[in-house]
Formats: sequence, C-alpha cells, structure tokens
Amino acid sequence: MRITAILAAARSVPGRQWAGKTRKIWKYSATRKANTQKQFARVAQNVVLLESPAITYEQDFSHKKNMS
Repeated sequence: MRITAILAAARSVPGRQWAGKTRKIWKYSATRKANTQKQFARVAQNVVLLESPAITYEQDFSHKKNMS
C-alpha cells in the first residue's frame, strides 16, 4: 500500500499539469512537428500580408474622399 502511494505520488504533478514550473512536457511527435510548422507558416504569411497592404495610403485617402 505504501509503495503504491509512493509510486503514484512520483508520477503526479501538482496544480495544472500542462502549465507552470512543474508541468509535464508534451511528447514531440511527427504530427505535433507538422502542426507547429503549419502554424509558423501561417504566422509568416500573416506578417507578409500585414507588411504590404493591398492599397497605399494615398489610394485609401482618395477612396475615402470619393465616398463622401
């Protein structure tokens, strides 16, 4: 009984098991790697789109002027 309690206590993580100082570490699989690469590619594409807007400031200003 005592050895079971000791072994069970060694595996448990106090508090939230996936966050914090004493968190469990995810196993890094091929699927997780692919998902991480997809996320990085998505972020990189968003940065590219945000750095180069579709219309310039002058075009935007004249468009707003023509609307009123």
